[in-house]
Amino acid sequence: MPKPRDKAAKGKPQGTRAGTRKERPSGADKRRRLLDAAIEFFARDGFEGASVREICAKARANVAAVKYYFGDKAGLYRAALDAAALSLLSDRPPPIRKTGDDPRDSLRAMIRWAVEFTVAGGPRRIALTKIILREMREPTPVFEDLLATRGAPMLGEVRGIVHELSQGTLTPPAAERLALCVIVCATQYEHSIELLKRLGYPPPTAAAELDLLADIISGMAIAYVDNHRRAR
Repeated sequence: MPKPRDKAAKGKPQGTRAGTRKERPSGADKRRRLLDAAIEFFARDGFEGASVREICAKARANVAAVKYYFGDKAGLYRAALDAAALSLLSDRPPPIRKTGDDPRDSLRAMIRWAVEFTVAGGPRRIALTKIILREMREPTPVFEDLLATRGAPMLGEVRGIVHELSQGTLTPPAAERLALCVIVCATQYEHSIELLKRLGYPPPTAAAELDLLADIISGMAIAYVDNHRRAR
C-alpha cells in the first residue's frame, strides 16, 4: 500500500534552506551601528542636543539597546568618543621613540604625526574634531577622561623630548610651556582650516606640505631651545 504523500511537499519545501533565513544582527554589529550613529549625531548636535531616539533610528536599534550596551546616554557618548579616537589612532599610530634617537628627529616625527592626525583621516576625524571643539567650549565630565587618557600622555611624551633636547637648560615649567606650545601648534591647525581657506591657504594634505609644516613647528621649538642654551 503506497504511503500518503506529505501535503507540504506540494508547496514550499519543509524547513528552510541554508542561506534563505534572515539572520538576526549580532550584538557586536548592533553596538557598532549605535556607535557610528552616535559619533555622527554628537558631532552635529553636541551631547545635550543629540537625541537618543534619532541615534537609535539611524542605527536601526531600539532605545533599550542603549541601556543594554552603554547604560545611558552619557555612557554612549563616552564610548563614541573613545571609539572614534581609537579608530583614528589605529590607522595612524603615534611614532615610537627609541633609546638613542636624536631628540630633534623625535620632536619632528611627533609633530609630523600630530599634524597629519588632525588634518587627515576623513569623516570620522572631522566628527571627532567637532566633538572635541564643542567639549572645549562646553565641557562635560567626559572631557576630563579624554584629557587624562589622550591629552596627558601626549604632553608627557613631548615634554620628555623637550627636556632631552634642552639637556637640562630649561626649567621644568619652561619645558612644559614649550611642550604645550608645540602641541597647540601641531593640533590646532585644523581648527583654523575654514579661516585659512578664505585667506587662500587650503589645508595641507600632500606629504610635502605636511613635512614643511612639521619642519616649521619643530624648527621654532629647536631655535627657542638653542637660543636659551646660548643665553646661559
